[in-house]
Amino acid sequence: MSNLPCAVVMNRDITGLDSAVCDARNILRGILLQDQQRYHEAIESYKTAILCRPKLTMAYLNLGIVYSLLGRNDEAEKSYLNCSNVDITGLRHPRLHESTKISALYNLGRMYADQQKYQLAIKTYNKAIQRAPSYYGLQSIYNMLGEAYMKSDDEAKAEFWYQEALRVKPDHLPAHITMAKLLSRRNQPDKAEKWYLKAMALDSTYKTAHQHYTQFLGESGRHADPVLIYKQVLETNSDDFEHVFNTANAMRQSGNYTEAEDFYQRATQLNPQVATAHMNLGAILQIASIFPSFFKHEQHNDHTYFHRRLPQNLIGCS
Repeated sequence: MSNLPCAVVMNRDITGLDSAVCDARNILRGILLQDQQRYHEAIESYKTAILCRPKLTMAYLNLGIVYSLLGRNDEAEKSYLNCSNVDITGLRHPRLHESTKISALYNLGRMYADQQKYQLAIKTYNKAIQRAPSYYGLQSIYNMLGEAYMKSDDEAKAEFWYQEALRVKPDHLPAHITMAKLLSRRNQPDKAEKWYLKAMALDSTYKTAHQHYTQFLGESGRHADPVLIYKQVLETNSDDFEHVFNTANAMRQSGNYTEAEDFYQRATQLNPQVATAHMNLGAILQIASIFPSFFKHEQHNDHTYFHRRLPQNLIGCS
């Protein structure tokens, strides 16, 4: 294949580039465009890289990811499958290419799961496990396979694969969370809470595990506890939008509407582009205009009764 068309497509001012330069520049350009959410331009860059080097697994993988982000699932599926079937015989860096092929199957399985095609997801994850080389870390695939079984109401197999994820990587945060959810589903809240606490100890971002744990507490009727957790997190992450927004939600759910209003205000200032923060702030302000006397108190033991008196669109925006 002539290298000239690749160079021309990539940059009209450059001619005569060899395929290695052509595909490298297009991959890097595609990644940059993808990070800027210029997805259609990224697609063209990845396609050009594939024209330059048809066995470039990374280009197929990234192309599939962009298609998936755009909701073009049929094209994403094709790209992931193309990636997984690339013959890498004789290529340099075979370990990298082999890992990329397994990652394509992982992403394909997740896409199927997002579409609620759980049996296809299970089949794809199993294919990835069978093909994976010994050096590939399988904990994420094991955990996602467990989640697909959970969605299929097969708790025994779900637990097996969660435990497999923890066996190969004992500090795998997602598996701690999925184990906690499984135990909560089995109506074993004490055991579930222990897994959530272990997950929070592993979560250096103070986000994923804390969010799931506070949701668990709220579902258990312990509305005051999430407030304490988020306030502790805010001591070191006071300008993090998600933490501030979640604190506001926790305040609202615990019946502390005055402080909820303050935190929603902060959230809208930290990230004015997030519509939900403005919606919740507007809801709180509307509540204040309807029930002004209620806001004179900092905390209300009868907030459940108060919730029942409100239109649902004023309390269901979290």
